[in-house]
Amino acid sequence: MKTIATRVAAAVLIVLAVVLSFYLFYKHLHAGGPDVCSAVFGSSCKGALTGPYAEVLGLPLGGWGVLYYFVLVLFFLIPQIFGKAFLQGSRLFIFLLGCCSVAAGIYLIGVMLVHPGLFCPLCTIIHGINFLLFFLLIKINGYGFPQFFTSLRMRTAPRQQAATAGFWKMFGFLVAGLFIVSAFFGLKALALSVTAGQRVNLKKVFTDYDRQPVRQIPIGQKDAIAGNPSAPMTLVIFTDFYCPACRMFAPETDSIVKNFSSTCRIVFKQFPLSTDCNPTINKNMHAGACEAARAALAAAQQGKFMEYHHALFTNDIRVEKLVAAAQRCGINLPAFEAFRRSPEATEILQANIAAGAALGIEGTPAVFLNGRQIKDTRPGVVRSVLRRALQSSDSSAVSK
Repeated sequence: MKTIATRVAAAVLIVLAVVLSFYLFYKHLHAGGPDVCSAVFGSSCKGALTGPYAEVLGLPLGGWGVLYYFVLVLFFLIPQIFGKAFLQGSRLFIFLLGCCSVAAGIYLIGVMLVHPGLFCPLCTIIHGINFLLFFLLIKINGYGFPQFFTSLRMRTAPRQQAATAGFWKMFGFLVAGLFIVSAFFGLKALALSVTAGQRVNLKKVFTDYDRQPVRQIPIGQKDAIAGNPSAPMTLVIFTDFYCPACRMFAPETDSIVKNFSSTCRIVFKQFPLSTDCNPTINKNMHAGACEAARAALAAAQQGKFMEYHHALFTNDIRVEKLVAAAQRCGINLPAFEAFRRSPEATEILQANIAAGAALGIEGTPAVFLNGRQIKDTRPGVVRSVLRRALQSSDSSAVSK
């Protein structure tokens, strides 16, 4: 009974891990799809799915998870298909695969601890499943570290029998290898085809932008502003420092400030997706985002908003780290602390939230150029719309 219960537990864990891996694979390929992590845990997986560790050899980590469980099941089936002569070899490969999964899990959990912005709740659950599954498989197969070291000794057998058994073993594992390679390239081809299908269609982006109504967005003297205050173009960005999508958009923001400061006024407004300060949303998606928003407004009063913006999006943004980030940016700490806790900071924040609510903002980042929303915020898109607007402005000036 214990053996049956162990097998059932292992099967349930594998099915659960396959479902989670498929979701992460899907989410990696379809960034705009449903976000289960945010809905269930209040913390999105987007940071992990778009970070520097999101792919290995061109295959998303979710795809590697699917491939791993496929291979596990395959090696369980080999002895059933080709006979018990393959049992020992299959147990060896299952043990080695388990060791690899545990090592990879330890490494990736370490990465998440060092870089909290890459934390992924579902990834953590999968790593936990892999650790538990490793010990369950050892118990099911009766094959662990002692057996691994002793299995290096070959049993003596008649030469002809050994040759025959060796041939069939080689054939069986060769077939398994072909299945594994085919699965790897199949998943990779799927990822590449989906990515190719999601390439930015600038013509559609421009058409969608031109169709957007022009909205009046109030800009106050206390708002965080970069670029040229008297520029002909105004870009307004509503952001949330706890939002993974905003973290992804941060390099784009840095590039816009660097390349368009002379021709564009860039206004940053805070729209935390937290019920702690934002009454327009129903769920506290990003606890702590309100404190980060007030801190950013305090940095803006000292002309250090962009430095602080960069510090928060490239480091740990927990509430207890806000002051440390301000110190790294050379911000006057007493003034910083006084302002972020002041009624004035709350007033500015509420004005930002009210402006976003009036525009019907449901998520961040939300970007508006000259009152029209740019709904596609993938890398390079906003810059392309800015360049086009500049060219149109220059053409109009010449024609006059």
